[in-house]
Amino acid sequence: MPWPLIKLVPMKTNLKFVRLAFLMSFVSVAAVIGSFVSMFTGGFRENPMVVYEQASGSPMDRIGVILSHGFNLGIDFQGGTLLEVEAPQPIDLAPVREGLTELGIGDIQVQAFGDPTHALIRFETTTETAEQALTSVQA
Repeated sequence: MPWPLIKLVPMKTNLKFVRLAFLMSFVSVAAVIGSFVSMFTGGFRENPMVVYEQASGSPMDRIGVILSHGFNLGIDFQGGTLLEVEAPQPIDLAPVREGLTELGIGDIQVQAFGDPTHALIRFETTTETAEQALTSVQA
């Protein structure tokens, strides 16, 4: 039984986009190379060009210095703790940030979540200090 919607396709079809396949293969390779370049330069903590200029040695040594500085990874890749805070009144984020920064537990991110009475608190913790940090943040 033939497919009933085949009647919508003309009997003689000439798809012109296939002639661009050779050109598009080069565009595809350029896009892949561009994504690799952005992967190695876009997420660094420091400007890779400045690190390269400050490093000494051969060009390969300098590239090694750039790669050794590592990426600026978020809590998703580094690990850490995420707290959702709810309060009866709207939460002012600036004092919360200042108070948590004074605890000295690492990189802290505080952001509004949903309505003004909710906030998300993210902070880095090592396995040894996770319970201590969580206790001090909750206090």
